[in-house]
Amino acid sequence: MINKLSILFFLITNSLFCQIQNLTTIVKKSDKSIVKIFTMDENGEYISQGSGVIINEIGIGITNFHVLNGAKRAVVINNLGQRTDISLIIDYNQEKDLIKFQFDKSNFKFTPTKISTLKTQKGQNVFTLGYPSGFEIEGGSTLSTGIISGLRKINNQNFIQTTAPITYGSSGGGLFDEYGNLFGITTGTFASDAEDLHANLNKVIPINEVLTLNQKLNLSLYELYYKTSYNNTFISAMEAYNSLDFKTSIELFSEYLETYPNNQFAWFRLGNSYNIIASKRYTGSYSYDKETLNNSIYCLLKAIELDENYYYAHYQASIVYRYLNDYENALKHAFKANALEPNNASAYISIGQIYSVLNNNIKALEFFEKSIYLKDIDMARLEMAYTYLRIEQKDKADKNFKRCLELNPNHQECLFQYSLFLYKNNKKNEACFYLNKLYSINPNYNKQNIANIINSKCN
Repeated sequence: MINKLSILFFLITNSLFCQIQNLTTIVKKSDKSIVKIFTMDENGEYISQGSGVIINEIGIGITNFHVLNGAKRAVVINNLGQRTDISLIIDYNQEKDLIKFQFDKSNFKFTPTKISTLKTQKGQNVFTLGYPSGFEIEGGSTLSTGIISGLRKINNQNFIQTTAPITYGSSGGGLFDEYGNLFGITTGTFASDAEDLHANLNKVIPINEVLTLNQKLNLSLYELYYKTSYNNTFISAMEAYNSLDFKTSIELFSEYLETYPNNQFAWFRLGNSYNIIASKRYTGSYSYDKETLNNSIYCLLKAIELDENYYYAHYQASIVYRYLNDYENALKHAFKANALEPNNASAYISIGQIYSVLNNNIKALEFFEKSIYLKDIDMARLEMAYTYLRIEQKDKADKNFKRCLELNPNHQECLFQYSLFLYKNNKKNEACFYLNKLYSINPNYNKQNIANIINSKCN
């Protein structure tokens, strides 16, 4: 009740202090200058999300340096859902957390913002626009209103403090004056810990700092990546993670988070590093270390605390909770992931796996079937086969084993389990065929000693 009253009080006081005339009309125009930014690695896998502001008609925008840090590719999306790639990095300042980029403006509608010429004053009415984290690409940005509540200086850099809320994913968005002109770039919070996040501690980089980005470096994202990789803990952590050196990635992400504790993506990758170490998945073994799994959950919950709509963090938390036999929390996070991304088959598989462990085979089949409806993948078929075996429907189990291997002929677990299924059903020759195929793919298959199994069953 106290929390609800606090929120209500904030909303009431916020609306009293911020009174911008014709706000609807002003925002409608400013919204066309705000873009969502998705960043990806060299494999095209999602890294993070941020926002940006377009500042001129030739397709130049501004965002935070940390939004593009570590990316090999970045896509900007406008309020109409149109996409285009960032083609060049014009200039950047890592210390000021600013970067100027250029994008391919063909078939991409936008209206650049104007720069504010007003002097920054405490109590001035302002509003922010940005895209909070999430995965829907349609629609305009999110509006927040407030006042300038303070002017700060940290390490000789000027900042604006505002009561206008800045949610995660909105970093790199715009702070606008009451006329709709760009006043600064939103960059997060002055709070050092997630527990201390408050609406009146939101941090903005003033427009004067943005205007200092006047070089013409014209770098590609790859060139920026390698140019800034020296002494860049975040990039070093990413390199270790991508190289499967998870012990090093744990050390480096932990070091990075000591300085930047509000980076939800770093918390997620740190949590996933702990998870992989705990389950030893990268070695092919699945023996779980509870203490390390608890470290993983701590990090994943940190990521979720910073961004409650972080699909990957919820999805991974559901898996780790399942390893910890905490099925209540596993289902909670799996359903949250499913609600965030209802067209993603992986969340349905995770829910089905939890129901399988709980021996609710009807529910398990329901969610595996839903995942297959969205995308027919080998993992879902293998889980279907397991479930049909438990309810003694051998024909359906056989059908799903076969489909698993049609989708992925080299799926090692599927090869192993199907061979055992065939052997138990007096189909020795077929069983030995799949066992020998598994041996040719991985003679050190860690489920059991595959060579001994072949000798005992196939001689």
